[in-house]
Amino acid sequence: MIRNHRNPDGTIPLYRAKVLDPSQECKGVKRTDTVLAPQEVKKPAEPAPVPDAVKVQAGGGETPKVRTFDVSAKFDTGASKVGDASQPELNKTLDAVVASFKTLSPEQQKVLLEDPNFKIEIEGHASNKGSTSKYDNLGLSKRRAQETADYVKGYLKDRGIEVPDQAIKTTGTGTPGTKKPAEDNDQADRSASIHFNLPGLDPLPQAPAKPAEAPKPAEAPQPSKLGTTSVEPVEPPKPAEPVEPAKPAAEAVPAPSVAALEQFNKTILPVGEMLTQGKASTTSLADREALVAKAQGALKSAEEQLPKLDPSAQLGAQALINSYKDNVGALAERAAKERAALTTIQDTLKGNIDQLGKLSVGKDKGALKKFIDKMRETYKNPDELGKDLPEDARTAIKSQVGELNKQIRNAIARNSDSSEIDQRDNSYLFGRPGPKFKKALEALEGFINGGAPSAEQRQNAIENLNNMREAVKDFDDPTTKQATQEVFDEISRAVAAKLAANP
Repeated sequence: MIRNHRNPDGTIPLYRAKVLDPSQECKGVKRTDTVLAPQEVKKPAEPAPVPDAVKVQAGGGETPKVRTFDVSAKFDTGASKVGDASQPELNKTLDAVVASFKTLSPEQQKVLLEDPNFKIEIEGHASNKGSTSKYDNLGLSKRRAQETADYVKGYLKDRGIEVPDQAIKTTGTGTPGTKKPAEDNDQADRSASIHFNLPGLDPLPQAPAKPAEAPKPAEAPQPSKLGTTSVEPVEPPKPAEPVEPAKPAAEAVPAPSVAALEQFNKTILPVGEMLTQGKASTTSLADREALVAKAQGALKSAEEQLPKLDPSAQLGAQALINSYKDNVGALAERAAKERAALTTIQDTLKGNIDQLGKLSVGKDKGALKKFIDKMRETYKNPDELGKDLPEDARTAIKSQVGELNKQIRNAIARNSDSSEIDQRDNSYLFGRPGPKFKKALEALEGFINGGAPSAEQRQNAIENLNNMREAVKDFDDPTTKQATQEVFDEISRAVAAKLAANP
């Protein structure tokens, strides 16, 4: 018999059945008896306050979610430096991380960055190659992890994402050289593994899982015999009906807003890679200008896609476009300044060449000589011209300087004669052997530009080459001597080609 006891407040307590352990000894109670004991009524726990989760811009729920990214940085043997050009896969993943942030409003980005579950975990690895004296594999793996952390943090900072130090965790797992395993796995281990944990964002879609195989029917047990005693065989159970394999679930068709967001990301994510390539010092001016035009086209297309996005995603998407616009604008400004600097130098060189041509056919040989001396001094170090410009721009400048120097040589060679001013003041501004050199030069130019030479013309050409060579030796002015030697070298190559083509 169970008496109803009451609590001090008059309520009847709840009871629960308690089965005694058979090994316990209880006086007056059999082992199969049950005793009812009062149980306290516990108040249901109050639900924990739900934090303001970062809302997923593609759509909707407040359920906490996590988006993750995994990628590896690769290294050469013994190296720990991370470079833009050598990490295309890492850069693509970092751009995807940036895009994930930029689909959020600035306030939501701040919540995500302050979330304790926001983590970037980097684990450095080293191969088992190398001796202890040359490589410290454990130390190298730690350096790789730290260098990668610095690279990741800097990359994100350049794109407006300030990652707190406490969110990045680095470890090194390289095995010291003295404990190397027998087999080498250097390619996989010369790396740093990076895991991004972004709470509050929808996970990226995964590939559909393969359907499970149908279970095989159980085998029927065989009748057994014990000694010589006959045992009635047990009828084997009927095999279980084969379960029809589950049909793979039809691939879910994304909602229009989700599909629009995916298309938006495909359009805008390449812009980050264009910016990285465009900012590289090895990129030519022509390529930089092409990348700017391509990036501007991608941004225009992305803006046109904005109305198709979920309204909650449009603010973050517009912020991403604006961020990229600022960076593309800065790159466009850099390319424009480089093009303007190149154009200024080229226009100046063209003006100098035109002025030299006018002075070469004039009568003021003194002015010609002063101008030539000025040009030689101005362009004596062509490598200094446009030294801050890309390689293709510097090559174009050097080519134009080469054309100016050629015109200077021709001007000196063609004006090294006994003109009226030379005869009057006996100055011979461009050297005394001028008439002999010029006469041979004019004859050889006629030979080069003429038709197939006769035997006599071939002989005359060889004699004129000898006369030019002797005239060059007789010049006493160093500038004239150098210029006429270069003209002679150029003419002699052309004459040799003409003679070889007409044996």
